[in-house]
Amino acid sequence: MSFLSLQGVSRTFGSFTALEGLSLEVERGEFLAIVGPSGCGKSTLLQIIGGLLAPSGGSVRFGGAAVSGPRREMIYVFQQYNRSLFPWRTVRRNVAFGLEDTGLDRVEIERKCAEYIELVGLKGFAEHYPHQLSGGMQQRVAVARALAFGADVVLMDEPFGSVDAQTRADLQDLVLRLWREYRLTVLFVTHDIDEAIYVSQKVLVLSRAPARVRAVLATDLPYPRHQVKTKETPAYLAHRRDLYSMVMPA
Repeated sequence: MSFLSLQGVSRTFGSFTALEGLSLEVERGEFLAIVGPSGCGKSTLLQIIGGLLAPSGGSVRFGGAAVSGPRREMIYVFQQYNRSLFPWRTVRRNVAFGLEDTGLDRVEIERKCAEYIELVGLKGFAEHYPHQLSGGMQQRVAVARALAFGADVVLMDEPFGSVDAQTRADLQDLVLRLWREYRLTVLFVTHDIDEAIYVSQKVLVLSRAPARVRAVLATDLPYPRHQVKTKETPAYLAHRRDLYSMVMPA
């Protein structure tokens, strides 16, 4: 039985069909990037997987059980910072949010918050509010909260699309390190083909809307990865050529 399974998933919005008959199997601990033409339904698919949006047809199963709404085992990291964090909470209290109803005492919650804040490189910023942080720092808070929440699956919707190139590279390497250390399952929507190849084990390529599975490609690039050396390898360049030809055909 697959860890996460989609069977014949479709989604319509009035007369518009965004997804049609989409099936996919994701194994525990996998890092899957999702790419496709602009407007093909990548974010819609991720929201259905996370239980934030109901499919019009087909089913999503997680650990053998149907997904009919948000699950504690899955956490969603948005591209828009104001959707990922509570602006009225400090960094510490944002990270603590998922721990507040778990029965842990205050001392243990504080210990865990401090651990994850330091883990994502934000030691010294625990009492800052989101508006006092850069975009990249805000996304680090969102990642820390996901880890503190104890999620098995992290759903990331173009999470680094609004930061500068250097910050984006740093965040990619942070997520890869945490994915390996915590054995997370990551589904990562991106419009950036280079990013998709660099971070993932597999790349799901969607067709134009109504989106169907066009291909699932294994990247087969060794970990740990390096922002320069990995991108200079023949295998990386071959994947880049193949994906560009599928996503942006001449």
